[in-house]
Amino acid sequence: MSQQRPKFHARYFMADYDRHQQIVDMEQYSQTLANLYNWFDQAGYDVVNVVPINVSILEECRQGDRTYVGDVGTSPTCAAVVVGRRRD
Repeated sequence: MSQQRPKFHARYFMADYDRHQQIVDMEQYSQTLANLYNWFDQAGYDVVNVVPINVSILEECRQGDRTYVGDVGTSPTCAAVVVGRRRD
């Protein structure tokens, strides 16, 4: 009896991220995403969803004289889950 491939398949990736400079390597992110699209296509799946994943960063904000002002938050997108559906 042959094993049938699952109807849905998901893959995850995360791009390089410099937490101190708050920079995501978007070239790597986009290339990895394109590679996954091609992988799904070659495996007989259509990409039906891409779920971006953000990381949350909270940093102290200070004035020029180092007086604490408050916290500043950012949420750069640095990863994703890509979901494919088997072509029938």
